[in-house]
Formats: sequence, structure tokens, C-alpha cells
Amino acid sequence: MRAPSLALSFPLAFAALASPAMADCKDDIIAVMDRSSLAGPYRTEAALTAGERKATIVSQVVPPGDLHTKMTVGSVTKEMMKIGDQVWVNEGKGWRLAPPAIAARIGQMTSGIKTVAPNLINDVDCPGARTVEGRSLTVYTYKMDVPGGKASSSNTLYVDPESRLPAKITVEGRTGQMKSLTEISYVYDPKIVLTAPVTEAPAKQP
Repeated sequence: MRAPSLALSFPLAFAALASPAMADCKDDIIAVMDRSSLAGPYRTEAALTAGERKATIVSQVVPPGDLHTKMTVGSVTKEMMKIGDQVWVNEGKGWRLAPPAIAARIGQMTSGIKTVAPNLINDVDCPGARTVEGRSLTVYTYKMDVPGGKASSSNTLYVDPESRLPAKITVEGRTGQMKSLTEISYVYDPKIVLTAPVTEAPAKQP
């Protein structure tokens, strides 16, 4: 992998050898991702386990880019809200506006995921329908590898066959030597509306 030519030619060779079914599966996954980024408001609930650490993450998303995320680890809860170009954070001491540089970085991350993620998808399979919690869902499996080998994941995507929107995702991740398991469920709710939080009044100068 030291030679740039090998690093570039391997993915191209793999793509050329991929069966039409595999290519169709990847196209389906990308289409589901695109559809979910434009679908109506939805809520996700995620349970994450990494070693001895456990966290729950609840997010409300109003496409194309507004969101409210609440992450709880033990007894500590932190929140972040993004509406348009503004970002607020709450680390347990009330809401405050994030500095412009941090808000810009978060905006770049949320928009960048949409363009970068499809390029990281590989080793795709579509095993078909599976009954999950009493529902018949279409199943896709795939891997995502961050360039440089710093992180990777094995993912199982469960899709509602009627709406063609994600219903659940299971992610077995690795960052360095740390392994993690994340299970994310989706609920689509047109009643979800995000409004700017009330921020703390700045302290008065003596």
C-alpha cells in the first residue's frame, strides 16, 4: 500500500470485479441515505457501548440540516442544537451560543457526511427481508473504512419496504483498538419542530 498506484488501482479493480447485484445493493443503500436526508422530521434513539462505557443518544432531525442531539453518559447529559447556521450547546449549565468557528465546523461536518459517506461504503450485501420486532424489513449489510485505517465499521441497515426509509441501523465500530456497538432506531414524526433555545443572560460587569 506504499505505492500510490496500488492504493488507487485496488479500489478500481475491486469495482470492476464486483457483480451487478453488489453494485445494485450499494446504489440502493446510497438511495436510502439520500432519501432519509430529505424525508420529513424524524427522531433517532441510539444505544452505544464501547468497552465499559455506555451512552444513549437521542436526536431530533429536521432535514435538510437542523438537529437537536442529547447525549447521556452515566449521570451526565450534554446537548447540541443546530438551526440554520447557528449552533447552541448545553453542558448542564444552560444553553449558550457556540463560537462561530465551532458552529462552522459542525456545519461542515453535517454537510460533509452526505458527500463523503457514500465513498466509504464497501463489501456490500443484500440478504433480503428479515422480521425485526414484528416488522418485515429489507436488510443491507456493508462496511465503511476511514482512509488511513484509523476507524472502520460493519453495518446492518434495516429499511422499511414501503417508505424505503431507514428503520434501524446496527453499527459494529472500531476506532484504534477500541471496539463499539451502536444500535439506532428511527421514528418519523411530522410534528417535530425545532425552535431556538433560551440562552443564559450574559453576566453583568461590576
